[in-house]
Amino acid sequence: MRLSPFSRAAFLLTILAFVVVFALAACSSGSDAAGSGTALPTLVTIATADPSAAEARDPIAKGEAIFKGNNCSGCHSTGSDQIVGPGLAEVGDNAATRVSGLSADDYLEQSIREPGAFIVDGFSDGMPAIFTDLSETEMSDLVAFLKSL
Repeated sequence: MRLSPFSRAAFLLTILAFVVVFALAACSSGSDAAGSGTALPTLVTIATADPSAAEARDPIAKGEAIFKGNNCSGCHSTGSDQIVGPGLAEVGDNAATRVSGLSADDYLEQSIREPGAFIVDGFSDGMPAIFTDLSETEMSDLVAFLKSL
């Protein structure tokens, strides 16, 4: 049996219509799920912290490295023992009361940058003025370490 040209066109149009309907149904089912509150799977990347990066941002750890790197322990103990200079235990608490009008941070910075500006009774002006080139961040880190003692 042979189909007429009109029948053949009708058959092809019917097939095309089914393909379009199925394609639209497939596309619309995804948007209906998203619109109806059904969660669609997504990829999530979870960043884990690098412990060494956290340590690098720790001002107390950085201050301790500055303290050790400049051999401050050659003259100062981190406890209460006197070596050449005073022991630094509780230096943050003591610094807050040393000079009227200076905070603990300001007093410690002044004592490091200008060691002869205020001399604690019982000690001489023996600290070298070698810390004038520390950046503000380095000084802040060093002060944070000293206050942690």
